[in-house]
Amino acid sequence: MGIVLAAASLAVMPFLSLAQRRAGRELGCRSAVADSRQTPSCTYLSGVLLLGLVLNSTLGWSGGCAHHCRGSTQGGPGRMERRKLLPARPGGV
Repeated sequence: MGIVLAAASLAVMPFLSLAQRRAGRELGCRSAVADSRQTPSCTYLSGVLLLGLVLNSTLGWSGGCAHHCRGSTQGGPGRMERRKLLPARPGGV
């Protein structure tokens, strides 16, 4: 069930993001447009989840190894999103 839900999320999220962005622009709602910009990172995390579930079900990966692999793939997009959303600080700190 989890694999099906993760695959559906991975397939549907990009289309929902585009629809939300379009509706936000038409309504003049900046928060909806901003929220639609977060959806690609959610789509990425759905892909990582799907990969982990498939590896767990096919190879029997569980416990530490799968968690370390998942954690190493999730960090990058979070840092990129933070850089886009937060203003730069003086002095590069």
